[in-house]
Amino acid sequence: MSEQKSQQMDYLQQRLLEKESQVKSPLFAAILGFFFPPIGYFYVRKYGAGLVMIIIEIFLIMFSLTGFGIPFLLLIGIIIAFECHKAANKINLEALKKSIGNNSASE
Repeated sequence: MSEQKSQQMDYLQQRLLEKESQVKSPLFAAILGFFFPPIGYFYVRKYGAGLVMIIIEIFLIMFSLTGFGIPFLLLIGIIIAFECHKAANKINLEALKKSIGNNSASE
């Protein structure tokens, strides 16, 4: 019986650590990355890529005024959304590893 309680506590501690380590929302990062690529990059702490993306977005918006840039805007939005989602998951994983390290060091 005590082994079952121990497993329940381990599961609860694991869920608590996962919840505490949710630093960035992957869904929110993907939405920002699709609609506002520079802001999506800034959200996941990729500042250099965000600055470059501002310049690229300006040129793509100017190019889309001719009608040819709209597919490129959509394609880049999808790619950036995927990258931001992946970066947010990586940030959360690093935070989880740090939480586990801190938790095991305190025990």
